[in-house]
Amino acid sequence: MTVVATTAGDLRGVCEEGGCVAFLGVPFAEPPVGRRRFRPPVPVARWSGVRAAERYGPAAAQLAKRGIFDPLDPIDEDCLYLNVWTPAPDDGARPVLVWIHGGGLRGGSGAEAVFRGSHLAARGDCVMVTINYRLGALGGFVLLEELGDPRLAESANVGLLDQLMALRWVQDNVAAFGGDPRRVTVAGQSSGGQSVGVFLGLPEAAGLFAGAIAQSPAPTRLLDREVARQLGERYAAHLSGRGVDRGDIATAPAADLVAAVASLKKETDWGPIGHPLHPIVDGRVIARQPLDVLASGGGNPVPLLAGSNRDELVLRIGATGAGEPEPAPTEAELAEAWRTPFPGSTDGRSHAAQLAAAYNPRATAGLDPPGPPPTPFLQGERMTRISAIRLLEAAVGHGPPAFSYLFTWDPPSHCGAAHCLELPLVFDTAGESKIGRLYGEGGDEVAAMTDLIQSAWVAFVRTGDPATESLPAWPRYEPDRRATMLLDRSPRVLDDPWRDQRKAWEGVV
Repeated sequence: MTVVATTAGDLRGVCEEGGCVAFLGVPFAEPPVGRRRFRPPVPVARWSGVRAAERYGPAAAQLAKRGIFDPLDPIDEDCLYLNVWTPAPDDGARPVLVWIHGGGLRGGSGAEAVFRGSHLAARGDCVMVTINYRLGALGGFVLLEELGDPRLAESANVGLLDQLMALRWVQDNVAAFGGDPRRVTVAGQSSGGQSVGVFLGLPEAAGLFAGAIAQSPAPTRLLDREVARQLGERYAAHLSGRGVDRGDIATAPAADLVAAVASLKKETDWGPIGHPLHPIVDGRVIARQPLDVLASGGGNPVPLLAGSNRDELVLRIGATGAGEPEPAPTEAELAEAWRTPFPGSTDGRSHAAQLAAAYNPRATAGLDPPGPPPTPFLQGERMTRISAIRLLEAAVGHGPPAFSYLFTWDPPSHCGAAHCLELPLVFDTAGESKIGRLYGEGGDEVAAMTDLIQSAWVAFVRTGDPATESLPAWPRYEPDRRATMLLDRSPRVLDDPWRDQRKAWEGVV
């Protein structure tokens, strides 16, 4: 029996295969239910005796998770739990990796099989932490504060505050698990990578981490309050259609709150803001665009590793290479897609011509590396690669190094280097996660790519530099060169890949 003392009480962990000790379902805040619903988190109350930490806690309220990730069970509003894997709960002062899961701020959990941390912790001799946080409207990623109910007056960005509280818990407790609070790397993918970008430019996150990894980050320029207010009105209308009056949102069934988010998403998926759930520049939790804060030399500049996948949205849009490829979006189609009712973003219609030209097959023929079909190419750029580039550009020039990558490995199944496909390689969970099945047959190749990717991530967590013996020299990212590591069977460095496509987004917010 392994027992660790935390600031809230003693925890009993469980030994896992590979020699790591896991502490699962550790509460880091009081349950956000009842009067605490839609409120900022508060630290968990102290318990007496020894609390068993042998099972994952519930995932946040969300629609049933299907597709490339395994279904989540249980799902509950009482969701503020984290998980710790450590080679030994001693005084080893090991580096720490804190993982923020993706899922578009409306799905996912730190307990998903793909994020099991024992392999990475053992290989890197580090402490691995995964966290949960509130999602959707319950996480304050829909602005409800102006709907007239005082119970919603502090609801904006509470899911982001959950993440910050988890990072503070790590600072206060990770030493007892064999970790060093001065050597914490915060990492995430998709919306989790977006959160990493927010924390880099958020003064309240100062001192909570010493390194950052943003994998395929969702847009790093956040919703301003006016755009968010109009989305909140739309959301209230969807709830009304389900029989929930705006005065009853604070006590509405979680199932209705989740379903209304799914309805709202259908209205915005192609426009300039993409899906409607984002952290909000609300003036209280987030006072300024974090990207602007970081670019001006403020915020929390630390060593940064950021990048995206070549074929981000190929699986989502359905252009997997089978059958006829999707035609390139025309200028008229792009102008219509950007005919958004929400102000606050650059009018994308005025950029439709340059974007249509950049992703026309004539413009993308002969690219190195080759790009995906035009429609998923453009959408993937909008949702992830341009976000990663803008984050890198904001971070450089302030002291700590930044490193760029483009994940281009096409697995044996030939599904492309799609969104999320690198995750089982980072965590060495291809054989135990549903997403790993997308690799198809090819055990030796998968093992080699796992070694390549995980070694680089471990090196970055340990040193702030992803260089390893298996990779060519990995230069820092600088705006005059834009050196980018292509992560593939034969990794190589390429300067400013897809330059013309990158430049087409200049001026598009």
